Amino acid sequence: MATNYYQLKIQVKSIKPSVYRTIIVPDNISFLKLHEYIQELFGLDNYHLWSFSYKDSLNDILISLDDDDMTLFFNDKVMKANETKLNQVLQREKQKVEYWYDFGDDWRMAVEVQKILQKDTLPKNVDKIPHILKMQGPMLLEDVGGPYIFMDIMYLYNILKNKETIPKAELQEFREYVAYRVIGEESEEKHWKQLFVEVMDDLYDIDAKNIKLLP
Repeated sequence: MATNYYQLKIQVKSIKPSVYRTIIVPDNISFLKLHEYIQELFGLDNYHLWSFSYKDSLNDILISLDDDDMTLFFNDKVMKANETKLNQVLQREKQKVEYWYDFGDDWRMAVEVQKILQKDTLPKNVDKIPHILKMQGPMLLEDVGGPYIFMDIMYLYNILKNKETIPKAELQEFREYVAYRVIGEESEEKHWKQLFVEVMDDLYDIDAKNIKLLP
């Protein structure tokens, strides 16, 4: 039974404006469970390989599935995510590990212990654990090309949402190289902007009440 709780900030790297989630979890959950939480928090579908990593005083340490595929990518020591608890690795405030999901799209997230809490120091509004404190930025998308393409997606969304004017040639280029990753290449010419905005509206319409983080 957990005696401590961690307030974790999970921030997507290489994206501006900032996309992150802040949660409170027991300090003794496994890294596998944390992986599952991150997938839910960012709307991902667990399609790809993933890992957590950190550096101790001597070595680079990898925490992931006990999977033969992982040995093809890494020579580091691999700890089993289902057997390794957060408090075995994260033991002080401001300590971080990196979460890496989809080695092709290259989503990387910094997971930081903002606070170490006891039951009597939990925020007043926390009635159950795990608890989502804050969510900023949209949900992510699988297989769109990673954070840099996703920034272009967010940029295009803001232009279309705010009905800003950009040169026709630039808009067409955005449609061909950015929008199709969200709505598909076969979308009709006259409706693609509306469809793109509708899909992105859903990604930005985030509500912690609709996300289920199971103990």
